Amino acid sequence: MTDERGRVPLALVGVALLVASAGVASHVSLAAPQATTPDTDAAAREATVLARLAVADGATRAARAAAAHPVVAPAGPYGDALRADHAFRDALRLRTYAAVRRALANTTTRRGDVTATVALPGIDSPADAERAIGRVHLAERADGGTNVTVTGLRLTLRRDGRVVSRETTAVTVAVATPVLGLHDRVADYAARLDAGPLDGPGLGRRLTARATVVAWGRGWAQYGGAPVANVLATRHVAVTTNAAVLGVQRETLGRADARATTRYRRAAVETGVQDLLGPSAGAVGGAPASPGLPGDAAGTLLGEKKAVSVDVNATADRAFLALDEDLDGVFRDTYRGRIRVETAATTLSTRRVNATAARAGVTAAERGPAVATPGGFVRLATRHRRVRTVRRVGNASLATTSLVTVAVVGRAAPDGRAPDRALVDQPTGLLRDASNAVVRARGGVDTLARRAADGGASTTAATVPLSVPENARKVAVRNVTRLHDRLTRALSTTLSPGAGLDANPRRRLADRLAEQRAALVDAPARYRSLDARAATAARAAYLDAVVERLRGETGGFDAVRRVVAAHADQPLAAATARPERTANASAGDSPVLSVRGTPSYLSTSRVDGRYPLATRNTNLFTVPYADAGDAVADAVVPDPPADASLASAVTTLRALDGVRGNATLRERRAALRSDVAAATDRLRPPLVDALARRTTLTEDARRAAVDAAFARYDGPAVTATAAVNGSLASTVAREAAARGADAPGLRIALRVALREARRTRGRVPGGRVTDARRSAQTALSAVTAEGANRIGDAAKREAAHRVADAGERVLGEKLDDAAARRAAKQRLAQLPAGLPIAPVPGYWYATANAWVVSARGGYERVAVTARTHTPGNDSLTYVRQNETVRVDVDGDGAREVVGRNEEVTFSVSTVVVVVVPPGPRGVGDTDGNADERSTGW
Repeated sequence: MTDERGRVPLALVGVALLVASAGVASHVSLAAPQATTPDTDAAAREATVLARLAVADGATRAARAAAAHPVVAPAGPYGDALRADHAFRDALRLRTYAAVRRALANTTTRRGDVTATVALPGIDSPADAERAIGRVHLAERADGGTNVTVTGLRLTLRRDGRVVSRETTAVTVAVATPVLGLHDRVADYAARLDAGPLDGPGLGRRLTARATVVAWGRGWAQYGGAPVANVLATRHVAVTTNAAVLGVQRETLGRADARATTRYRRAAVETGVQDLLGPSAGAVGGAPASPGLPGDAAGTLLGEKKAVSVDVNATADRAFLALDEDLDGVFRDTYRGRIRVETAATTLSTRRVNATAARAGVTAAERGPAVATPGGFVRLATRHRRVRTVRRVGNASLATTSLVTVAVVGRAAPDGRAPDRALVDQPTGLLRDASNAVVRARGGVDTLARRAADGGASTTAATVPLSVPENARKVAVRNVTRLHDRLTRALSTTLSPGAGLDANPRRRLADRLAEQRAALVDAPARYRSLDARAATAARAAYLDAVVERLRGETGGFDAVRRVVAAHADQPLAAATARPERTANASAGDSPVLSVRGTPSYLSTSRVDGRYPLATRNTNLFTVPYADAGDAVADAVVPDPPADASLASAVTTLRALDGVRGNATLRERRAALRSDVAAATDRLRPPLVDALARRTTLTEDARRAAVDAAFARYDGPAVTATAAVNGSLASTVAREAAARGADAPGLRIALRVALREARRTRGRVPGGRVTDARRSAQTALSAVTAEGANRIGDAAKREAAHRVADAGERVLGEKLDDAAARRAAKQRLAQLPAGLPIAPVPGYWYATANAWVVSARGGYERVAVTARTHTPGNDSLTYVRQNETVRVDVDGDGAREVVGRNEEVTFSVSTVVVVVVPPGPRGVGDTDGNADERSTGW
């Protein structure tokens, strides 16, 4: 056992002033002893210098011991004196106290007959240890060093063995050891290494970001036709986890393990080459790292970031049909008029008449008093009347003759969504027709004239509906159709990698439409006619309907969120939080010189009896589903699903073409082909009904148009493909037009009808699709699994022959082993997977899939070395490993247990979501291994 007791010879007293040049600064507070003499003063000064040296020496030794064997958690009887959340600092204070006490044991000085000693109370129990910890104070300095203050030092002066003075004092020294900051950095590193995606910066977020890059790149490659049957494999999780761990090292410690970086670069290159060349590619022994490694190795080699373009098409279609059926409201608001009836009267004569001659009446006149036309109105009609009225005055009768003018004026009074603009031409004809009804409702011209003659000039007004011209509806529909086509061609947004399950591209589209509303409505400075205003109002109403529908639609990820919540350890952790990068600590600001982990690279293989890294990734949607609603029942993924979409069925059927197998595979393929044919045939009646609603074709003509469209495709599988990609709707529209159909928006109506028909009538039994899929996976996996990476030339040749033979049996082609394996993987990759995202029924704007990725592991030993600026020993190494930490607390030479040191380990779980555009293939693991685990899991 090494003797750590400090020995400070008296010869050091003469060189005490060298302490400052050695990097130790001190401050001593001493009370002057009573009855001082030259000898007592000299002895006290020498004892103080030695105490200062003892504190500096003990603190330095304690710091090095604490770094080499840090206490991470208290243990043992003396561990009770440590606070659990400050175990390292309290243990360092206890170590410092014990080391200083040992160093003070040989600091007795003598001057004449006076001796001076400095001592600390002993430690005989955990309670003593707790008091000892309270006598030591540590503070990190701005330069990284540590200020150490020890209180309760007892300075005793004796003359001839008799105590002449006893004082209690404190000593403060500055030691150039960065132990506190180094511990904090390593503790931060360990904490961030175990942080999940929602716990703040750390491994969870970095793993999410890197795994997302890989999964999106490979998922898009699969969608584009590359032979990717396993989007996210164990090798990808291992590489991205190591990259994320090194990122956390740089982030917290200022630099990463150089050996680990080199190993990671090599592993990233090997993984990238294997992805490019397939399983037959061996390890790349001396492959150079690309310039972008290690930070972007995964993104550079394993895939390119892609973004899904989300359009407004289906929502625009549905809003078009809804508006087309409710254009009456637009016309009702637009075709309105304000009719005013103005009357004026003037008296020609009044005379007495006898009773027999007292006749009243109204006759036409050629002239009458003038009536002005109000501003903004047009004169619709002017009628003059001679009115004779008779009234009794006493016993006499008075007859009055008046000239009356009845003038009818009017103007358009539109309301609704169109911006208010001046109208160039008033709809005089429509207003005149409406005014006749207004005059009749008030008794006619004669009645109005009679009233005016009795009561003088008057004005009555009414707002009335105007007749809608026969051509106005067609003009409005054509305007809306052009706007619809403009939106479907030009309006879209993107769903980027890492957008997460809270993404709502529909809401972003609504915001963009709202911002561009004025430009898209495109109201003129003045309306040429009421028809022009009606067309503008129709455009505005259509845009508002599209925006309202978009805002009411979710992002479509609800089902994915529920499934993730049921399968992930942290419900929605990565799926709801966008992964983010955090800035790395500056290496120039960090005192860390090196980081060295054992092992340097976290491999999923066994190393010295243990697995440094274990991974698991579970693909949630490996079988095809009809839509998101069918994929989730009580947050559980049904397998097989009750129904599969026509897209999934026909894609599976086409992937099986040319694949040989046993009788079971042939039977399942035939059954699936029959199901596809039946589902496709069920699409005919809804298309005939759509023609009935939109055209004037006879029933025979409608059926003939649909039959002719179906006949243009070579068989049910090709027809089903046209139904899935929407081209069947355009074909039916052309056949209908050839038979005389002339209906604006017919193509849009047929497209909507086809979508709805696929959703309600075009489904096939999910079990049929799943059974056929699994038969194909079994047959094709026999090719891809044969003889992968055999050791030895003979074994490799034998494996190559087996692969070639299996390829010929399954694929029907004579291929070498590499070509056979690639061809089998190509077929596997063609199998559909993923979850259609449909925020509204029948609208499929993307396909999503999710992987729950988990990684756990750690280092047997982590050593972090930092500079100290101490002459002769300018570095300090902090070590984390599993061990029991012992310290000689009571100075009896035996070490007592005070705590435990622990390895740096981690366990994180995250969710990676990949979204691709709509299409039969989708995205996901299609090799039949949905739950992939490394050997150590």
